[in-house]
Amino acid sequence: MKNWNNDMEKKIFRKYRFTLVFRVLRIMLAVFFLYAFYMIVINIAADQLNVTKKNLYFSILALEWTTPNATGSELSTDTKSEMNFFGTNEITYPISKRIGTEQQFIGEAEIKKTFISYFSSINYSEQNSEELPPFDFYLPKDPRTNESVDGSTNQSVWKSLEQLPEGTVGELAFSTDKYMSPKELQSKLHDLDIMLLWMPLYTGEFIKYEPEGWSNSNDQIAITDRLGLTPGIEHSSDYLLSSRYNSLSNIESSQNIMLKNMEDLLNQTKSYYTNFLNLKHLQAQYEYIKEEGFITYGAVVTGPVKELKKLEDLPFIQNEEIGEVELWNWDR
Repeated sequence: MKNWNNDMEKKIFRKYRFTLVFRVLRIMLAVFFLYAFYMIVINIAADQLNVTKKNLYFSILALEWTTPNATGSELSTDTKSEMNFFGTNEITYPISKRIGTEQQFIGEAEIKKTFISYFSSINYSEQNSEELPPFDFYLPKDPRTNESVDGSTNQSVWKSLEQLPEGTVGELAFSTDKYMSPKELQSKLHDLDIMLLWMPLYTGEFIKYEPEGWSNSNDQIAITDRLGLTPGIEHSSDYLLSSRYNSLSNIESSQNIMLKNMEDLLNQTKSYYTNFLNLKHLQAQYEYIKEEGFITYGAVVTGPVKELKKLEDLPFIQNEEIGEVELWNWDR
């Protein structure tokens, strides 16, 4: 047996040091390959099940139903999506609005869809701000008493339009003094060279269900979590956006598309559309529309300023709000 000495001690330490380093590297490589394999598997599974496409499509749908004149884009180069280690689907995409005949960038949507919808989130942010600024639309009747509510005329809107040059296009929102069908409202605006973009829908608030958010000012009621009729988007079998209408020119088609999309959503889990998409009363809203038909009480329109001015002469319009204004791009 060899005598123990310092040289032998250093030799043994050197040998086991390299052995330890090799084992650590081997473990790190194994962990890396396992992680890479795991990420490949969950991404393939997500792709096969169309998880990202479905979450993207339905989040765009919820955005456009609840935010007047907002458009989500899945085709932009700024759209990004990924699955992280915990299986959370993270998506970002730009949001725009139509002013005249052009889309103007206004913000971004950030989606985080976890396995459990309750812990998922959607955040909409406006450019240089924290949230998208909505228009307010006021019910012409209080559903609780069935009594008519007097609206108001916002003279500052018409004065602002008077001061704008005719070489501009703008966005304008208004409420109506009575409930009407979208087709009826469209016919009342038929002679104006404007584009209908979005209509708030009465879907049984205070009758079928208690809305999550609403405000009451001077006896006027504004529902903040209402749905709106949009021009309409449709998806293919794998949830890719297959068609999009630019305006509410074909009301009947837009209504049918909305009902079909509502049915598609109601076939998902309740947690998916209530917790993830924040459509708390989708089932009741769908049933009310099926029973009573589409009922509106306002609209968002865009067009040349000279045409928007003509809305002042229509007696059924009230609670006007002016939105964005851009240089002339009207080529209809």
